[in-house]
Amino acid sequence: MKQTLVTSRRGAIVRRSIVEQRPNARDYLENLRWDFWYACGYCHITECEAAGIGFQVDHYKCENRYPQLKAQYANLMYACSECNALKSNHPSEKLEKLGYRIFRPDEDDPDEHFRVNPTDATRIQGTTGLVGEFSEHALRLNRDALLRLRRLRSEFADSRTLMIRGTRVLEGLAVEKIPTKQRLKYLEGRKSVLAAGRKANERVDATLLREINRSELLDKDPKPRDAVERRAYLKRLKASSIPPPERSDEES
Repeated sequence: MKQTLVTSRRGAIVRRSIVEQRPNARDYLENLRWDFWYACGYCHITECEAAGIGFQVDHYKCENRYPQLKAQYANLMYACSECNALKSNHPSEKLEKLGYRIFRPDEDDPDEHFRVNPTDATRIQGTTGLVGEFSEHALRLNRDALLRLRRLRSEFADSRTLMIRGTRVLEGLAVEKIPTKQRLKYLEGRKSVLAAGRKANERVDATLLREINRSELLDKDPKPRDAVERRAYLKRLKASSIPPPERSDEES
């Protein structure tokens, strides 16, 4: 999906695309998935990682207080169902007047509002009371599922670091230290490993990251080929499940 990007604020995670006005919020679903990197704008869990958790179109400013924004793309967020339910209508009208608000991934720099917990790297802490701390508690950004996810991500990152260190060691190893009979085999193997490493690093770009995050199970079916068959089947099922009319004694 090729889209023209709007200039976003420095440090913001999400860069909004320019899209035409549409009548309903759900009409922007595919644009939101793309702009939000197929991940929740609040907790950043990806579609691929969600494992059963659905994703929804969230109204940043709630519909009941801001009906004029219900179909405005700039007011829509891509959110997992957990965050969307927790966010609900937060902040309340009273808190909103006091300056409280939920973190906006398309405008806010997360480093300005959050930090990693110094004693537990899987937890995050809000560093600003009106945005960071409020979002941390309102959205339960340290709920168990997210702690497990961050732990897994950390283990993956550590594995990748070890792989990079290993290739650097391999690249810097002097050939003279390899026994003469094994040098040719070593050089061939090193060339293959380093080429694979470079190729892997070159592919880690925006397109690949989006593909990693995306779940094909959430893609809209462009041609619901089975729709006609489904309707026919349900119609037959409904007809066959209707019990035949009972015959009266006079008809017997």
